Amino acid sequence: MRSLIAFWVICALFSNTFAQPPRGNGRGAGFLRPAPPRSSFFTLQSGPISDINPECAAQTVRGLTGRCTSALDPNLGEARRPQFSYLDVNSVNFADDGLRSPREISNIVSDQSGNTLNSRRLNELFVFFGQFIDHDFASSPITDEEEPIEVPSDDPDLGVSTLGFERSLRSRISADSTIERPITVLSSALDLSTVYGVDLERNDFLRVPNSCRMKTSSGNNLPFNSGGFTNAPSSSRNFYIAGDTRVNEHPVLTTMHTIFLREHNRLCELIEGALPNMAANDMYEAARAINIAQYQKIIYEEWLPAILGRKLPRYTGYKPEVDPTISLEFTTAGFRLGHTMVGNGVSRIDANGRRLPLITMEQMFFRSSNLQEGDIENFIRGAAGTRAQEVDALVVDALRNFLFRNVPEEGGIDLISLNLQRGRDHNVPRFNELRRFFLGSSARSFQEISRDRTVQRKLQDAYGSVDNVEAWPGLMAEDKSGAAGIGRTNAELWKREFTRLRNGDRFFYLDNARHNQIPQNVLRALPEVDREIFSSQTMFSAILQRTTSIPRSRLSSGVNIFRAS
Repeated sequence: MRSLIAFWVICALFSNTFAQPPRGNGRGAGFLRPAPPRSSFFTLQSGPISDINPECAAQTVRGLTGRCTSALDPNLGEARRPQFSYLDVNSVNFADDGLRSPREISNIVSDQSGNTLNSRRLNELFVFFGQFIDHDFASSPITDEEEPIEVPSDDPDLGVSTLGFERSLRSRISADSTIERPITVLSSALDLSTVYGVDLERNDFLRVPNSCRMKTSSGNNLPFNSGGFTNAPSSSRNFYIAGDTRVNEHPVLTTMHTIFLREHNRLCELIEGALPNMAANDMYEAARAINIAQYQKIIYEEWLPAILGRKLPRYTGYKPEVDPTISLEFTTAGFRLGHTMVGNGVSRIDANGRRLPLITMEQMFFRSSNLQEGDIENFIRGAAGTRAQEVDALVVDALRNFLFRNVPEEGGIDLISLNLQRGRDHNVPRFNELRRFFLGSSARSFQEISRDRTVQRKLQDAYGSVDNVEAWPGLMAEDKSGAAGIGRTNAELWKREFTRLRNGDRFFYLDNARHNQIPQNVLRALPEVDREIFSSQTMFSAILQRTTSIPRSRLSSGVNIFRAS
């Protein structure tokens, strides 16, 4: 019965940043605390940009924690640091400013009946790969500061008076500043921390000792958490373990982790065969660097163009003056579009092209790790062959009114209420503030956000004034721009964000000739790897084909694997 929906905290599909906060329920919990505030000595303005920090000059291999992602300031982009803000946000105080309850706004703006299929033909593989990217840079622990979400007494679906909510863990942006922002316990770099982790203890457990390879379990799947490490939903050995604690959230996310684990070990096999006298740890770092390079290429050459409608401007090399830290505006609002794109279940297609029954939400979340032969292939085919929902302010009922009765450690909540309350927790600027910053002008009316009269009416009912519209609903509701699958303001935020993550990363794969992250002797010994990474050919189909039993011919989807045919 809907009236029995409880007050537990949620886990959620495509929990774009912070929807499933990490919990210190096992080994490695100390890594969920902030790092000491960075010294004001290390700033991008503290010397000539040609200088390099001595610590970073000595670091020739990309570190696990993201330290020295920036050559000038080792703290920028490092794990356990406060997030960047384009508008110098201070998140000390919770900021609701007299707005309606997030649940009221969710009921008014986001209630969806039926399907609204994606107008740019983006598929569910795009959504799940996006979640995998999200879990590479954004994960914020919570505090014991409570800000419960009020539920209207006449709510049609939730039979409770409040939904539980705890504020994100914050830290000062520097030792001499009073400004605080939520931390992310992951590195900001696009460095496959999902696979390798960000702390040495976890990484050591994931690796085969004295070997290039990563541990696996039966079926060439992820290893089980026999070491009792912090994990979601628990530290039980019945669940898989990976670099990120949320690997077991649902089986398609587990599939993404498994693909890149298998690819790492495949690369090890190639390196071992070509350079048998190379030290095991050097082999490991080379395989890791190649795996990260391929992942970055997929993001910038295939995944981003699928939604932006075009590639970013040409890469011209590392820019030491660029801060590579992930931003609060992006993680808390702009990148949380996956909630709007998710359907009511997970699609599967078998080897004969037949659609299998949907896996429902209740069956899917945090079930014990038990991928069987053929599961990964069925999930990949299903995701690639199924159109996602539209990017808009509408969200299916399963994510707005759902109780995870099968997960004792987790509960149910309205995802959109959570998005809005987290935005208030982080003090994310409102939609018009973001629009002014990224586009140079405000929306003077609801019509300038959306031409859809129904959307206009809903936003007006929820907010009264266009200047009150919060970041998430405004960014999601905004009219699409040209070939992009998102609105103009969010498109500019995405472009700015992914350009910073690229240009401010001194180990970015296209700059390999300078930093030699992938050793030149390895590239000479493996010319096929060199060609694949540094040519114009697509990458993700090839990785899926060689890490699963799916023929490459069954993976291509027009010009982009992230679009449904």
